[in-house]
Amino acid sequence: MRKTLVKPEYTEISISRQCELLKVARSVVYYEPKPKPDDTIIANLIYDIWFKNPEFGVRRMTDKLRLDGFVKVYTLSYSSLICLLTLTV
Repeated sequence: MRKTLVKPEYTEISISRQCELLKVARSVVYYEPKPKPDDTIIANLIYDIWFKNPEFGVRRMTDKLRLDGFVKVYTLSYSSLICLLTLTV
């Protein structure tokens, strides 16, 4: 990847110039990915919600997780986890 060729410690050429020469956006150099939430925490929350409300489906379960503070909970990404927990219990 060209991103790894940009060296911030190299002071003779600025980072913006290095990015320009390598045709890399500066935002790529400064980007730091956010850590993903641990699936075991979410799995335990899903189990607790399901234990109290076994009639909840995938959509109501994700709505409840959003209300509990998990802002970016997507129905499709956790539907298999929800189905797995509800089928095995």
